Amino acid sequence: MLAVLAVLGAALTTVFSYMNGHFLASVPQLVSIVLIVVALVVLTFRLPRRTSADPQTHRTDADQTIVPTPPPLNLVSHIVFGLGALVLLAFAARRVAAPVPAP
Repeated sequence: MLAVLAVLGAALTTVFSYMNGHFLASVPQLVSIVLIVVALVVLTFRLPRRTSADPQTHRTDADQTIVPTPPPLNLVSHIVFGLGALVLLAFAARRVAAPVPAP
């Protein structure tokens, strides 16, 4: 289901972007992106799994439940999310505050 939603989202983003700016990537650009994505997916499934002996693991072998994220990573992710939200708000505010040209 997730793959269907991802494909649907990509298709809708393409359609709306084309309607808005009439930009369509060239065939070499599309082929290179497809090759990069396929290579990353294959690499992801080829990497070895972590074991419980690994101190960096976030899973327990007993019940396969996810252990909460360590506090430093949690703090970093909150800071990055907050900064991203501030950047988006700054762009939105600049767009709203832009002067309207006189006719």
